[in-house]
Amino acid sequence: MSRRDVVSVIEASYSAEDEAGWLERVAGATAAAFKGAGGAMAILYDSRGNDWVHLLSIACHGMSMDVPRALFPRAAKSAESQSEIIHAFRTVQFGTFLGIMSRHFPEYLSAIPQLGFDDMAVVNAIDPDGLGCVICLPDRARAYPPQLRRTWQRLGTHIAAGNRLRRRLSALSGARSDAAHPPTVEAVLNPAGRIEHAVGPARSRPARELLQGALARIDRARARRADGERAVGIWRGLVDGRWSIVEHFERDGRRYFLAHRNPPELRRYRALTMREQQVLAYAQLGHPNKLIAYSLGLSLSAVGTHLARARRKLGRSGRP
Repeated sequence: MSRRDVVSVIEASYSAEDEAGWLERVAGATAAAFKGAGGAMAILYDSRGNDWVHLLSIACHGMSMDVPRALFPRAAKSAESQSEIIHAFRTVQFGTFLGIMSRHFPEYLSAIPQLGFDDMAVVNAIDPDGLGCVICLPDRARAYPPQLRRTWQRLGTHIAAGNRLRRRLSALSGARSDAAHPPTVEAVLNPAGRIEHAVGPARSRPARELLQGALARIDRARARRADGERAVGIWRGLVDGRWSIVEHFERDGRRYFLAHRNPPELRRYRALTMREQQVLAYAQLGHPNKLIAYSLGLSLSAVGTHLARARRKLGRSGRP
């Protein structure tokens, strides 16, 4: 992994682009950050149904579009393998392409080397609603150390949050508004961390302190970008399970940070609080508690408490 480029993956994830531009930028940033065989393929997909995983858009950086054309015109061979592949897309955070797919498509064992590489690392950035972005990075066949896996799992949470925010802003782009910022913006912070404008939940003193603390963490992450793992660990996925902080430049060049309302879409359980629903949704994606805490910007102890309460209310034992 190229240490200096890891933070660039987070920055690309929150870039203000249309779908094609965003996907190409994320593909380029991940290709630069991953020391593999070179290049990257980024794919937006929809796994909300139970029929198949539908590919929505593909971007390649440093590789030919012949690669996805060769790999993806396939259908599951049985209802069982179809179900297993859908489950993999909904739960895997980081793995290898052959490790995930070769059981169902053994022909990939010979097809992948013909494309010029041994295997691909897979970063799966999925939201609880089943919409996701999977990044495939050509590489030699190997096992990945826990440190690298953890870093890329964390990067996946940012890619998912950025994709979710991009979709929300795209849905609002056709609406007329006289407001200076989209209605998702609940706070505006200047580079010094001072909140210049806040609405709704962001107006409370605890929320303002959380947002200011999160901006300080972003600044520290960027200052330590040469130490990729530590920088990624500092820059959390969300603030208090609600906000994504995105850098913004006004037309006159003034620099601000916008706190966008960007919680994940959730299946609703009437018996559960919003926070319990959030941690349960990520647990159902297979996230360990540490990754849930990172994704939502919560403490590890809070995640454990909320998850235990959710299980108890729903009459479950163990993880979902």
